Amino acid sequence: MPTQNRDSLATKYNQCCSNALNHTKFICNTRGEDLTLGEAIIDLNHLSNQQFIGTEPIRIYSLHQCAPQSRLSQSHPFVADHHRLRELDVEIFTWEQDIDMFKSKEFQKKFSVDCNIQLISYLYDSKTDKEIAKLLHRIPFIMDRNKCLQIPTKICFPSKFNDISWYSNNTQEAYVHEDLMNKLQNHHIKWLEQLGVTFRTDLSFFHHTIIPQASTFINVENALHTIQRLCYLYVNGQIHSDDLKNLGELSLLTKANTLVPANRLYLSTEYEPSLSIDNYFPKMTHLFVPTSYMQNVFRIKWKHFFVSLGVQENINLIPLNDNGRLVQHYYEDQMKIIFCLNSNQVHRYKYKRTIKFLELTENNFDFARFFWQHAIQNINVRDLTNEGTTRGVKKLFSRGYDG
Repeated sequence: MPTQNRDSLATKYNQCCSNALNHTKFICNTRGEDLTLGEAIIDLNHLSNQQFIGTEPIRIYSLHQCAPQSRLSQSHPFVADHHRLRELDVEIFTWEQDIDMFKSKEFQKKFSVDCNIQLISYLYDSKTDKEIAKLLHRIPFIMDRNKCLQIPTKICFPSKFNDISWYSNNTQEAYVHEDLMNKLQNHHIKWLEQLGVTFRTDLSFFHHTIIPQASTFINVENALHTIQRLCYLYVNGQIHSDDLKNLGELSLLTKANTLVPANRLYLSTEYEPSLSIDNYFPKMTHLFVPTSYMQNVFRIKWKHFFVSLGVQENINLIPLNDNGRLVQHYYEDQMKIIFCLNSNQVHRYKYKRTIKFLELTENNFDFARFFWQHAIQNINVRDLTNEGTTRGVKKLFSRGYDG
């Protein structure tokens, strides 16, 4: 036979063998059904045999990621591991694929709390496996309250006050799902702690979430419970007045059922403030803190708590904000009066103070008379005679304007 014909025959033979290898069902799955090479999967971790995972999630994930469409028709593509099958490039499902699958939205959408309990128990029982032990910090296997799976170091146990009102929808922190917390056994919780899951106590939640988000954390839904929780921490000595001073912008419910920053409010008569002014403003209920907060805590302690937050209980001198409207107008007036002074030179005044609620005297004669009588009797006149000065003026005039 000529060499050319022999080569052609050999090529044809090899092609037939290759086609037969790819299209002939000669691999037996774990149910005794025959599969082609392209339909088979070697599940090294045997999670397809576990009821809490099963075959379908792995099959669907494999199909979407890297498999031919023909695999969709195979309900059970799993075969026993064998070195010959590996040599034939049968797809192998390893922990790397499992990790990616756990991260997928499709998997998380169908994964239940009960299945998560079983997965945690399975990994706990397998913790002595060297491969699993190395990968535990990378496996997202703990469900948060949004039903997303997280790795141990990216999720926290909630505080013992497991109330959804304690949480803000804007917080970036992930918390273990409430149902999962209720079902986890103590030895599982201790093990998860060892892996890096931390207990987000009320105190740590206060420092890491509420203080950084003071101006935005409170909403109508969580306003009452959150403030009651903070008062509980304050009364029990877990947070102190110095901690609460950082929360002047934290919103409180008012008698008008609106939300207003604490430092703009006044204590209502029920809290027994040093100076009661409710009766002068019967229609301005948005200025006053309501009694709806008081629960299982003495009135005097609520009073101290709110005053520490910045709620007013008296008419006093207060510092002015550099960016306030009145300060800006004062800057402009000074630039008109003082020769050669410009806006670049007026960059800081000292002794900027005003009397709290001074603006309310403008259209309320009875309150104005009460206000000034109290101010004259109780505010030190020396505190009022310190004039505002600027650094810029000192640069222009050797004597300065220290007042």
